Amino acid sequence: MHLPPTAVVLAGALLAACGTTPAPPPEPAPPSALKPAPCKLPGAAGAALCGALTVPEDHARPHGRQLTLRVVVLPATGQRALPPLYHFEGGPGLPASIAAEFYATFGAAYRRYRDVVLLDQRGTGGSAPLECPVFVTHPLVPVLDTPTVAACRVRLGENADLARYGTADAVRDVERLRVALGHEQVDLIGLSYGTRVAQEYARAHPQRVRAMALLAPVSPEDKLPATFGPNAAAVLGALVQRCRQDRACAAAIPDLARDIALLRGRFAGGPVSVQLPDGKPAQLAPGPFWEAVRAQLATTTQQRRLPWLLHEAAQGRYEPLLAAIVPRVEPGANAALLSVSCPEDTLHLTEAEAAASADTVFGRYRVDQQLAACRAWAVPPAARPAFATGDWPVLLMSGAMDHVTPPAGAQAIARHLKNARVIVVPELGHFPDGLAHMECYDELVNRFFETGDATRLDRGCMRGMQPPPFELPQ
Repeated sequence: MHLPPTAVVLAGALLAACGTTPAPPPEPAPPSALKPAPCKLPGAAGAALCGALTVPEDHARPHGRQLTLRVVVLPATGQRALPPLYHFEGGPGLPASIAAEFYATFGAAYRRYRDVVLLDQRGTGGSAPLECPVFVTHPLVPVLDTPTVAACRVRLGENADLARYGTADAVRDVERLRVALGHEQVDLIGLSYGTRVAQEYARAHPQRVRAMALLAPVSPEDKLPATFGPNAAAVLGALVQRCRQDRACAAAIPDLARDIALLRGRFAGGPVSVQLPDGKPAQLAPGPFWEAVRAQLATTTQQRRLPWLLHEAAQGRYEPLLAAIVPRVEPGANAALLSVSCPEDTLHLTEAEAAASADTVFGRYRVDQQLAACRAWAVPPAARPAFATGDWPVLLMSGAMDHVTPPAGAQAIARHLKNARVIVVPELGHFPDGLAHMECYDELVNRFFETGDATRLDRGCMRGMQPPPFELPQ
């Protein structure tokens, strides 16, 4: 896919910690039928239908505060022969509606025989968004700055119950949407965190799922962000090897491993004085610097330019790296990130798990920042996700150079399923983008859904999925 709180809470936390799942809350009355109407969306002109689904913020209190969730349906372009496809976006914090342009253009083949349904997960996009810039990507800006998180928590907590924006509530929303749209069975496709929603929906409503495609899948075993450092270090090491084996890269960068070691030693002494692209001086702290480097491993394209940026930085020339990372608030990576990751992942970390990154070049900065942010967010631990078990056809697409969800996670998920296949795409990063002939990726996923069988997919087209050259000075 191309990228274009009380005693009750304490009891629940203890049950989750003991591995026992509390009884689900009573379901509210069935939703009224939902009939989306034509609407205009960027990049999806004339192809989109929009609607609004009303759900209780707390499904155990159906008459309490209500949330209005944005629903987008991209109608089938041909005869409807397959169940509708429900798309779950990543983050956590990204709204599914951002995928409308893809399904209206490059991904129109997904709509050949069925509708595509996009539900902005509660807390994101047009679904009662938890708008607060808690996550900014830039080497000069702290990640998940605790004072900012605490201020956001106070402001958003005046109206929202921030403990009700996790995966379990999102799954209940999806089921209400399915009922409201009158769909008997559905197919599921998820990207990154969206694969958790897909797996949890399938666990909760197995009879409603025909098939699933999990792209860059998150294993239920992962407690994010504990695995970020080790996974990224492995990909960075692989990138060093690829540069060494590439004639042009090796000529321009004789020893990338030495450059990285030089930078690691330099930052071990504390902040480094740098000159910004506009000529102004600044202090570059080690934690934000290495977290920004880690973020540059997200896509194949970014990976292919990173060696030269690190080489230049090792020579004391930080301007190219700083210029390449434009400071921005991540679109949609808002406070919903904390309402999902804190109770489901971060607050479950043991000290040993939290320390897993300490010996890597990335250190434990991101883990410590997120632990502090989660304490400030003050949402109690929730039940951990679990492996889905069933005989649905499941296709798991994984990138060999994925720095967040490497192939081992996909293989762990597949071991719990009776009818699953893992396809590892060489050279692909976390996001399905950046290789030549990326249309092959979507062809494989579409063929899987059309046949309902992952075992007989012909992967011949993958031979053309090659990475671009390393970005080097001319």
